[in-house]
Amino acid sequence: MATVWAYRVGARAKKPESGWSNTIQMRGLSDLMESMSSAGIRGTVTHLAIVAHGDQPGVVQLDRLLTAGTVADFTAELNKLQWHLTRNAMLTFYSCIAGQGERGTRLLIEISRQLPSRTIVGFEVFGLLGPMGLPNMPGQMIGTDKALLQFAMDPRNQLGRLDPWCPLAKRIRDGRVGHLPMCEQNNRPRKTCANPACPGHEHPRHSCQGW
Repeated sequence: MATVWAYRVGARAKKPESGWSNTIQMRGLSDLMESMSSAGIRGTVTHLAIVAHGDQPGVVQLDRLLTAGTVADFTAELNKLQWHLTRNAMLTFYSCIAGQGERGTRLLIEISRQLPSRTIVGFEVFGLLGPMGLPNMPGQMIGTDKALLQFAMDPRNQLGRLDPWCPLAKRIRDGRVGHLPMCEQNNRPRKTCANPACPGHEHPRHSCQGW
């Protein structure tokens, strides 16, 4: 099985101990799939991470903008992407605030409908790879609520490492929200999670079991 860190932005550090089996530089989904096919991992990818600029809720900047309104324009590419992913794979967009708010939810839902049974992940915060121009380790992206680099680099403004299971992630599968990120949950009455039967939580980091 393969795990792929596909980066449109950032400079990959040449260290094999990152935990990702493949690192691929990409422009868009078409050339990414060509690279995965050439690597001989078609049908074996359990986790695909796409690292690209976002900077607006519900927007991923690939070779063209991926939004809820443009997902239909990516239908052919997403259909082909299914054949590279395992049935229960995870697709994570490491793109600044792309998963934030209602627009982020709509984007992830539309993608999940194109990729049934896969879990689609986005984040409600900005992502920090490290100092500009320096190589970064695959999988090492730090969350921050500061858009400006000079503030984001201050450790006091950093919120921990981003991954699909962190409290800043939004997870969606088959058009259904499975996990709301912490800030979004904090703004809901009684801090309810994505579970429609949720009775409420004491802290926005909490979720009902299995959600």
